[in-house]
Amino acid sequence: MSNPFDVSSVAEVTVQSGKLRLTRIGILSAGITSAVLSASTTLVVLPFMLLAILLDAGNSGGPAAAVLGVFALLLPVGYGIIGFFGGMLWALIYNITAGLTGGLELDLQPSQ
Repeated sequence: MSNPFDVSSVAEVTVQSGKLRLTRIGILSAGITSAVLSASTTLVVLPFMLLAILLDAGNSGGPAAAVLGVFALLLPVGYGIIGFFGGMLWALIYNITAGLTGGLELDLQPSQ
């Protein structure tokens, strides 16, 4: 079984059409991509959360709303960190599984 952390053998492949096999995912790139996607998803929801906190601040009092506001602002960072490690773990598990099963077969067609 190959080393799932090895990044020394990266090659570019140009394919007109046909089948390729995905046998390895870069662990660090999967972590970074997953972190950005996770944080971005949270940023989409964040304005609505902050609006709800502001609307509720008048009813429940300022200190609780301030704590919730700070918590809401830290959510993208937390989700980014969780996404980073989750993406790395997923890539590692995929690499081990692909080493045992041969990986995913991809059928590629040229774009038009």
